[in-house]
Amino acid sequence: MSNDAYYEGFTQNDLDFRMQKTGASMEEYKAFAKEQVIDFTDEQKKIIDEHMGRIEEIIAEKGYTIPEMEQIVFHCITRCDRDFRSEMYQIIGFTSQDEDFAIPETL
Repeated sequence: MSNDAYYEGFTQNDLDFRMQKTGASMEEYKAFAKEQVIDFTDEQKKIIDEHMGRIEEIIAEKGYTIPEMEQIVFHCITRCDRDFRSEMYQIIGFTSQDEDFAIPETL
């Protein structure tokens, strides 16, 4: 989901609730959200590195495989760029649809 797709799902009630005021705008919310992002401290980075090391050990012990970075980037690009997704899917014989698949109520 691209950022725009995320924000498109907001209603005025969502904005008002998140900003704790009536009549909030998307621009206000985006500015507010941007101010909330801060860098990790060196101590937090150290803790994250230690946990990531343990996760990597478990992945190796269990014989799990994870996608290569190129696969992850490809997934992100195809998810966010409709034209690119269509072209790439055509190469491998797939098609894509713009709307969500609806599961029948009988299921």
